[in-house]
Amino acid sequence: GKRLGLLEVKCPYKHRNRTVREACKDRDFCLELNGDSYALKRDHGYFTQVQCQLAATGLQHADFVVHTKKETAVAPVEFDAEFWGKTVPKLEKFYTEAVAPHLQQQRAAGSAWAKEE
Repeated sequence: GKRLGLLEVKCPYKHRNRTVREACKDRDFCLELNGDSYALKRDHGYFTQVQCQLAATGLQHADFVVHTKKETAVAPVEFDAEFWGKTVPKLEKFYTEAVAPHLQQQRAAGSAWAKEE
């Protein structure tokens, strides 16, 4: 069988009228040129997003697609267990220090959120 993978597609409005190659000149852009191909920058937030999606689904590979009016580029992304190992504690801290207290506050305020059973 074929390898099952994840697909993440971005259509950056800021670069809609440029090629992806031109967009790569913007230091804040998510992709970088890697020879004749593109790579998702490891220090970009989208890299973390894709790693979280891969971890949540148990998949090992993603195709990160960037589409503009002038070009569509595909950057392959592999699951990085070491990166994920460093990310999990940050996610746990965010959940326990921000998400859970917010949910408790909403529940105490009589929010319209459904109650857990």
